[in-house]
Amino acid sequence: MYRSTYHWAPLLNGYHSYWPAGFPERMALVMRLPDEEAAATLWRETGLALVLAHTNPFGADPWRALYDRGGSSWLRPVARDRNDVLFAVAPPGSPP
Repeated sequence: MYRSTYHWAPLLNGYHSYWPAGFPERMALVMRLPDEEAAATLWRETGLALVLAHTNPFGADPWRALYDRGGSSWLRPVARDRNDVLFAVAPPGSPP
């Protein structure tokens, strides 16, 4: 939540100590990321636009591998800074 003070965009896990409605179901989808179906569902249901992933610097990491491959149809690489990778979430074929 601390980093959200930079962009002030809504967070999937909400704010304060209270979970938003549908939190357990939403987090179950988040745990499936970078799965394309999960990304698509989160985009449709919540308007998810960006995913910031903190990668494992000491071993294999699906987010870093996805970034290095150039992303997927729903997750497009935006930026990388050390062990963090940022992806835009958008339907296949939509403008970048």
